[in-house]
Amino acid sequence: MNPMAETTAVATTAKHRAIAALTNDRVLSAIKSVATKHMTAERIVKLVVGEFSRNPKLADCTPQSIILCALAFSQLGLEPGLLGHAYMIPRKNKHNENKLEANFQLGYKGKIALNFRSEMFEFIHAEVIYRDDRFEYEYGSSAFLRHVPNPDSENRKDSDIVAAYAIAHLKGATRPVFRVITRKQINEHRRKSQTADSGPWVEHFPKMCCKTAIHEIETYLPMSTEVATAQALEEKSDEGELSFADFGEVSVEDALVNPVTESNGGTAGLKNRLDVP
Repeated sequence: MNPMAETTAVATTAKHRAIAALTNDRVLSAIKSVATKHMTAERIVKLVVGEFSRNPKLADCTPQSIILCALAFSQLGLEPGLLGHAYMIPRKNKHNENKLEANFQLGYKGKIALNFRSEMFEFIHAEVIYRDDRFEYEYGSSAFLRHVPNPDSENRKDSDIVAAYAIAHLKGATRPVFRVITRKQINEHRRKSQTADSGPWVEHFPKMCCKTAIHEIETYLPMSTEVATAQALEEKSDEGELSFADFGEVSVEDALVNPVTESNGGTAGLKNRLDVP
C-alpha cells in the first residue's frame, strides 16, 4: 500500500471508530436522556459526524471526548458547526497524557440563543468596531452608545478591530444595558483560552470578539440556568476536565471499546445507520 493510500485508510478507520462509539445504543440513550426539546439525539449525532468532514482531526480525538461534546450539544440544544452556535475543537490535553481530545466551545450565536430562551430579553446583540467606524459611548446616568459603521470600507482585517460591544434590553426595562470591551481586553480574554491559537479564535475572530462582549455583559444581567450550565461546561472543557459525571448518571463504558465489526454491520452498516459517506 502506498503512503497516501495508507494514510487515507487510517483516517477512514478513525472516523468509523468514532461513528461506532457515537451510534452505540447506550451512547444514543445517554444523549437522549440529557436532550432538550430543541434537538433529537439522532440529529446531534449526524451533526457531530458532519464535523469530521470539516475537520478530519476530530476523528482522531478520543471517543470519550467526542461523546462528551455530543452530550453538551444535546443538553444545551445547540448545533455544532456552521450556524456558529457551538464548536468541537481538537486539542491535546496535558491533563490526560497529551491525548488529542475534542473540546466543547460555545459560539456567540449560541450564547444569544440561550439568553433568548430564558424569555427575559426583548433583544440581545453584539458587534465589533473597526478602526474607521464612527463610535462613541458614555456610561452613567446619561448613558448612550452610537455606532456608525463606515460603508466605504472594504477588505477589513481582524487587525482593524479596535473594540466590541454587546447591548441587551430586558423585558420591562426602561432602557437597554450595554458594555464595551477594548481590543486589549479581548486579547487578554483570548490568552486565557486553551484554544487561543486554533479553532474559532483563528477562523472566526470577529465572532469571538462578539462572544467575549456578550460574556462581559452577562455579568450585569440575570443569568438563566441554561446559560450558567453552558458556561460551566465550556470552562471545564477548556481546562480538560469535562467528564461524564457532569451529565448526571450516564453510563457509556461499553461504547468506548465497541469495535467496527461485521456483526454490527461493519463500516457499511455505520454508513447506512447515519447516511454518511
